[in-house]
Amino acid sequence: MRRSQGGMLMLRVFYQYANLQSAQTLPQEQDVNFTFHNILPMAVWRANLEDNKSVQLVYRANTQEPQATQLSPVVDNSNPLQWSAGNPLLQQQYQHNVFTRYSVSDPDKGNTFFVLLGGGITEDYITQTTFLAREDTVINSIDLPAGQQISVPINLDGFWNLRSFVTYGVPLEKLKSNLNFNGGFTYSNVPGQINGLDNVTTNAVATAGAVLSSNISERVDFTLSSRTNYTITNNALQPELNNTLINQLSSVRFNWAITDGIIYRTQFSHNYYDGLSDELEQQQIALWNMSLGYRFLKDRRGELSLEVFDLLNQNASLQRNVTDIYIEDVQTNALQRFFMLTFTYNLRAFGTPPAPAEDGFRGGPGGGFPGGRPPGGGGF
Repeated sequence: MRRSQGGMLMLRVFYQYANLQSAQTLPQEQDVNFTFHNILPMAVWRANLEDNKSVQLVYRANTQEPQATQLSPVVDNSNPLQWSAGNPLLQQQYQHNVFTRYSVSDPDKGNTFFVLLGGGITEDYITQTTFLAREDTVINSIDLPAGQQISVPINLDGFWNLRSFVTYGVPLEKLKSNLNFNGGFTYSNVPGQINGLDNVTTNAVATAGAVLSSNISERVDFTLSSRTNYTITNNALQPELNNTLINQLSSVRFNWAITDGIIYRTQFSHNYYDGLSDELEQQQIALWNMSLGYRFLKDRRGELSLEVFDLLNQNASLQRNVTDIYIEDVQTNALQRFFMLTFTYNLRAFGTPPAPAEDGFRGGPGGGFPGGRPPGGGGF
């Protein structure tokens, strides 16, 4: 590592040893024992420019080992429509990730500006090869009846992705608030195989949003936010699976200390989807949570609170799964309206050390992008 008044350069190399062992007894005995050795370099360059500007460039390498089930050749037919089997020849995937960030701050005006750009490529990417049997056939000593499909993990090159994120924050003195605008774009190129033919699934997501947060006074605190995601999915071999999905999430949070002891809290969010399967019952979900608390005991360390979750009784869980051969929208049951009475006592620990400063990236060797939520309001 080399430091100077204007910046820093750090070079590191990690050695990684991993051993994967698994013993299977049913439906047949199968032992898995694999060892992986890797050299993982990392480089970080950071420069502090004039006028509260800084730039950082990071390179990292990381790996992902196969799971034990992906290495076992035993057929899993628990899903009668979609069989799967492992591949004992499967190798680990090796990823190269690069990102750069640029930030500017104006302490006098309180403005902040942040840009992040990055991407990565993966060698021996772990993906799926899927075979759809048009007639009775045998694949890798596995009897497949007509109409049956089976998926097996394989290694393919060709995976890459791009990511970007930008945010701009400005204080609004008259409202005693902060206004943040943010946007981003991600793009992924995912290889696969269908009936021995190479396939590529691409996924592009554009995001834009804004957050207005405020501490108007010691008694009132609110946050307004809105975010829109626009997703385009394309499948090279099966264009009928091409799809566009729009998701709009808006939320309001409001806290009010009515008196020194009585606290009112409410949060409302609205989630709207356009482009999901027509069979889904809910294309939009409104969630409203509310609570009323009373603080008492010495220094008001105790709080008794009555809370209601999902006041409108609309909670649901929606998830989209994108694969080479299908796009699946799943709606699952979720816990809906309920009431809860809670008691909280604040111990107020003393001597807690300050949190370590962020270095602009997270984790050990591997990918990852810094950031997090835009600044929000305070809390009670």
